Amino acid sequence: MFKQALWAGTILLVLGCRITTVNINVVYAVINGVILDDSIFAPNVCAKFWTPKIPDSIIQKYLNGDKQFVHEQLCVSRGSILDTGRVFFYWKKKHTITKSSIDQNCAGYNEIEITYPVFSKDLKTAVIGFNSVDGGFIAVCILTNKKWTLVRKYYSWIY
Repeated sequence: MFKQALWAGTILLVLGCRITTVNINVVYAVINGVILDDSIFAPNVCAKFWTPKIPDSIIQKYLNGDKQFVHEQLCVSRGSILDTGRVFFYWKKKHTITKSSIDQNCAGYNEIEITYPVFSKDLKTAVIGFNSVDGGFIAVCILTNKKWTLVRKYYSWIY
């Protein structure tokens, strides 16, 4: 049905005849942008990307109502995992940006779960979810001046 291939730092998402390309650096820029913008303490992160449940209202408002494009991204992102050494958080006690530990078993009590970012067709808006034992939220980010900025949070359990 679909394939996922890595080529020169870009993930090629193939579904039928349609191909969506998302540079893997953009994926991690969104993840780290939200973690740092929102001061999420993320020393431990689950390696498995979760599939978000994005409400239709968010798809309409932020992703130009393109449900097919969103669906394609959700389908091809299933089974993706986080790369070690690519997720960072700000550690207030140490006053430094630190690499998160990636848990391959996703068995930790205090770890953060992250959804694979879903992008608008122009790749200037992204929707991503974060979850922990404290609850979760869906974040809407926009690309401004080559930086991903958190513009809206919707609190809830996301999966």
